[in-house]
Amino acid sequence: MSMSHRLAAALFLTAAAALAGALSTAGLALLLGPFNAWWLASGVSNAFGVASLAAGQFLFLAAVADRCFPKADPRLTGTFELAFLAVFLASLLALVSLAVTLP
Repeated sequence: MSMSHRLAAALFLTAAAALAGALSTAGLALLLGPFNAWWLASGVSNAFGVASLAAGQFLFLAAVADRCFPKADPRLTGTFELAFLAVFLASLLALVSLAVTLP
């Protein structure tokens, strides 16, 4: 692998890890922070928080961990990736259902 390929891979992993961390931090802030009181209705804020947290975890697993540990058992990693993807999609469905029921 040439130096430019290694640099590109390192930049990709750094950017993906930073974005995954930002999504996870935003999700935790929405779930646990003061945003529940004034920014959104509690259910919407919780659904956004879970969606953001699950998206961050899925991005980290799919983009960073799979490349850093290529010999990990694909059955195990795939199970976790599908679980976080399912949580993300379920929280998006919750957001849609909340958006339909809100006045």
